[in-house]
Amino acid sequence: MEVTQLAHLQEAWNFLKGRILQENLTQLRNSCLIRFFLGLYCIIAEKFAQLDACFVFLVKWVSACLSLNPHHNMEHASQTSTHHETLSHSMHIEPIKTRRITLADRNLFAILDEFVPSMEEGGILAVASKIVAICEGRTAPPDADKAKLIEAESAWFLPQTVSRYGVYLTIKANMLMPYAGVDESNGDGQYVLWPSDPQASANAVRAYLQRRFQLRQVGVILTDSRPLPLRWGVTGFCVAHSGFQALYDYRGQCDLFGRPLRMTQINVADALAAAAVLVMGEGDEQTPLARIVDAPFVAFQERDPTPEELAALTIALEDDLYAPLLTSVEWRRGQAK
Repeated sequence: MEVTQLAHLQEAWNFLKGRILQENLTQLRNSCLIRFFLGLYCIIAEKFAQLDACFVFLVKWVSACLSLNPHHNMEHASQTSTHHETLSHSMHIEPIKTRRITLADRNLFAILDEFVPSMEEGGILAVASKIVAICEGRTAPPDADKAKLIEAESAWFLPQTVSRYGVYLTIKANMLMPYAGVDESNGDGQYVLWPSDPQASANAVRAYLQRRFQLRQVGVILTDSRPLPLRWGVTGFCVAHSGFQALYDYRGQCDLFGRPLRMTQINVADALAAAAVLVMGEGDEQTPLARIVDAPFVAFQERDPTPEELAALTIALEDDLYAPLLTSVEWRRGQAK
């Protein structure tokens, strides 16, 4: 490296040291200029072996403190910045008590008007898919043929005769679950199905929240619960989302020991749904809504998810990690898409 180049680098480093002394690390996290120079500086430090080893260590240490990865593109850097800024706060989930939602309820937005007094910028509203379905009239009487309901609601199903528990195993909307979402709990004596178009419902709720509270960045998740293979108990999952990126992509980043991550992605929407459903409950809590604030890993979007983004959430049966299990049984075709 030429002497003039080294002198310029040293001058830049002195500038950065001055800023570091003036500001704490939390403030530096919000400084795009510092982030840019440190990221660029770290690349140079790794490329030219002539730099003093201690000097290189200091650059990398400060970069690590600021949670930087100089090899990311700008879009990925923005996502990383959002992640670390939100991690400076603790996520909070507030369940919202309502009256009992019954078959007489036909207006979801009237319920939201009544029981959601406020939403803040950067908040996410979790809504139990069941109350959306009830308001849509997506119910069936108790004397309905449950088997026919399940077959009509599922894309693929295994008959209950293959289960020692007499349970229908189904695939609906490219998600594995029992009974294709047909449920009797908290249904006012009826079978409750899924909303007719969960994604459209999530988009509509987000638009409503934006209008009502004059918000730009607000998210919505519709939730349900299901058991996981080889585990007792049910866990919440996301039926539909709107207003934020459902996946946080770690690919291209490194773990604590510098090992590149090649496959890891976080399903933010499902993780938030799992946490929200735990707070909302499964019994007589009467809390089918929840407000989520300061959620980590959330990159908000001031729009509905695109068809391409929604398609990116799904995996073809034969491409799934569990394909050897999923493709070893004879699925029957249901009536749903």
